[in-house]
Amino acid sequence: MDIEIQELTGTVRAVDGSGLLNPRTVEVIVAAVLAALDRRKRNDEQARADTRVTQGVAAEQEHGA
Repeated sequence: MDIEIQELTGTVRAVDGSGLLNPRTVEVIVAAVLAALDRRKRNDEQARADTRVTQGVAAEQEHGA
């Protein structure tokens, strides 16, 4: 069976597979993961603080909360 393609447009990128996880790439990935975890932790802490039941602003200021 013959197939005729009239027009084809595409992008081909050659990548050396051994270079994908070089030390610099690993550092970038680890830094991004650590930053995401830090943001998640801060967001969780803020959400807990936003929903915490307290005795009011004056009591919080007295106790340094």
